[in-house]
Amino acid sequence: MAIFMTVITTRISNELDIIRKAIENYIEEKADLLIALSCIEIKRRSNFIRRY
Repeated sequence: MAIFMTVITTRISNELDIIRKAIENYIEEKADLLIALSCIEIKRRSNFIRRY
């Protein structure tokens, strides 16, 4: 029974690690997108200020 529990615990741990990595990648992609959008917004505002 102890071996079975060890296998289950290890498997759950591995699956949680995969989920954690997927969430981290998702968050990093969204952060990169937000940074890119903020750079575009800053340039847009800068161009607007120069015109007026």
